[in-house]
Amino acid sequence: MSTKKSRIGGILFIVFGLLFIIFACGGHFKSKKVMNEGGRAVAKITDKKIERSGRSYKDTGSSDFNVYYTFETKDVKAMAGRYPIRKETWDSLKTGDSIEVAYDSDNPNYNFPVGEGSLVSGGMTIALSIFGLVSIFIGSLLYKDKSLFKRKPLPATGPPEDRRVVSLLEKIKSDAL
Repeated sequence: MSTKKSRIGGILFIVFGLLFIIFACGGHFKSKKVMNEGGRAVAKITDKKIERSGRSYKDTGSSDFNVYYTFETKDVKAMAGRYPIRKETWDSLKTGDSIEVAYDSDNPNYNFPVGEGSLVSGGMTIALSIFGLVSIFIGSLLYKDKSLFKRKPLPATGPPEDRRVVSLLEKIKSDAL
């Protein structure tokens, strides 16, 4: 790989790695902001549904226990939300029950039941950050045009016995011609 292509590839890996880390931390801090500084409201459960959570072509068989709820923000704006919760909590709730929800004061569409989750899971933040760090590491190797698996070239000259054998073979070859 040419040095110029290697450097461009390295820069791209570094940029993508930084973006993954920034987005992962941004989502984490957004969730913390909602929990610590966001609004709180009492929501009324309007519906409960068990819905398949398979978002891929394979049916994994897992289910989400979703609660649908409505609440009013501090500025009396009616909002609706849906959030998957633990099965134990889902079993204990009935339509019409009240739950506490946390929401972002700037954008109440970011909301979730208190004690049941957040906007971004901690595991996702860690996974994206690790992916970003690996990407930065690979990018720095590409930028420096180094490889973990690059072989060192063998020395051009060998021991003196090898040189004598080579010269003898060359002499035999020249005599045979």
